[in-house]
Amino acid sequence: MRSLDEELTDLADHYRWFAQVEAAPLSPRYAALAAAVAEDAEVLAFLGTLPRPKRQANLLLGALQYGPLVNAGDVRAVWAVLDPGRQRAVVDALRTVTLHSPGRGRRNFDAESVGVTPR
Repeated sequence: MRSLDEELTDLADHYRWFAQVEAAPLSPRYAALAAAVAEDAEVLAFLGTLPRPKRQANLLLGALQYGPLVNAGDVRAVWAVLDPGRQRAVVDALRTVTLHSPGRGRRNFDAESVGVTPR
């Protein structure tokens, strides 16, 4: 059985790898957060208390991003002050929106041409 120190060292290495390989090309903010987690003994110790599948960087970063909205007493008020990019990210995380062709020759918007499915 591995010691807790070995587990936390591996976890820190994983977050460093995630920052450099997975996050850096897509999101400098996520890369910086993951790199900071890798150097924070207190956060790593907390993550070490979680089951292995729950220690993933994408889960922690998602909780940081969406936590204030999900835990808000008044979700509508928090939603109203989010910039459109953050609102779009929330919708993308929760739903798949598909725009279907309204039909040949039709120019007006038709709500029936929009498909929304939960993820």
